[in-house]
Amino acid sequence: MFISPIQNKKPHRTVSKITKNKFATISLTIFILLSVVSIAFLYYAHATPVEKTLVTTPYTYSYHDTYNCVATLKPNTIYGNITSLILGEGSIYRRITDHVDINFTHTFQGSLPANLTIRYSVDEYVGGLTWTNQIALLPERVIQTTENTTSFHIDDIPRIDLTYIEKQIVDTIIAETGIMATQYSLNITTRISIQAETTAGTINEYATPTMSILFKTSSTEGDTITTSNLENTKTGEITETQTIYQPWMVYQRTESDILTIASIAGIAASAWFYVKTRPPAPPRPGKLVEETIAPFEEIVVEASEKLGAEQPHTTTINAKTLEDLAKIADTLNKPILHTYNPPETHIFRVIDGSITYEITMTIPNVEERKPTTEEDEEE
Repeated sequence: MFISPIQNKKPHRTVSKITKNKFATISLTIFILLSVVSIAFLYYAHATPVEKTLVTTPYTYSYHDTYNCVATLKPNTIYGNITSLILGEGSIYRRITDHVDINFTHTFQGSLPANLTIRYSVDEYVGGLTWTNQIALLPERVIQTTENTTSFHIDDIPRIDLTYIEKQIVDTIIAETGIMATQYSLNITTRISIQAETTAGTINEYATPTMSILFKTSSTEGDTITTSNLENTKTGEITETQTIYQPWMVYQRTESDILTIASIAGIAASAWFYVKTRPPAPPRPGKLVEETIAPFEEIVVEASEKLGAEQPHTTTINAKTLEDLAKIADTLNKPILHTYNPPETHIFRVIDGSITYEITMTIPNVEERKPTTEEDEEE
């Protein structure tokens, strides 16, 4: 019985291919990690603007307006000995109120000294749902200062005489229009113009804080006086915008582009090399035998019983390859008998009288006999 010797180049090719595949795997892993880093760097470089806008606030300011209203009461039984009440702390009854005194305070405060010019005037008027009547006007006044904080106080706002307003103004409007005034209001508006020249720039502000005193008649609440908008506050600032050019971001963007392209190209090359050097999956043993027999399937006959040992007075000649055995079968015009002896032995015979031509193959032997590719030969 003859089994062809194992070719001595095959193990070298297998080891070489496994080594190359390991190198390809390491290379592919490195390039994948490099790509993750380069993409993160690419995002950072392109998300960071080349020109950065820096906003600073060199000057801030605020102003606060306050109206103070004090009602002087007529003799009454509700409040006893109390002769005056501050408006804004609840309702006051109109019938027991004689007059209301009002003053106004404005305070301006800045973070830097400024050439400050403040102009103000006061307008006082009575109005209903469909009518308005001016009752007082304080002419414009001017304040100039160079301080951080400036305030002024108006204490000569005309006194509100409720009897005069009700008898001389409201009743006249009712008589002329026929419209019953169940409620009306007295509004005081302070018109303020602020100009502040600072080292950071110039401020021009215009404010009209308006206080309202509402006179209301109700069968359930009585004739009451209430106030609104007694205080007003506003803040502001001067900002400076500076554009800062960051040239290094241009270089970082270029570097990130090159690094990303290189890492992706490395992944592509490593992946190709990995696929090329990956050892093929070992075929199933049955398939190896089928592939070996396939070229000669027309003359190979499966024996119904296992081929036993050679018989006495017979001569057995071992063929070197199945191809040689096929040539013999073709010359003798005989079939090749094939039998399988588990687990991995295959016997092929051509019987010509007392002469038997035979080749025995095992699964490892079949794998070693596989034709090598041109690529394997180069390796």
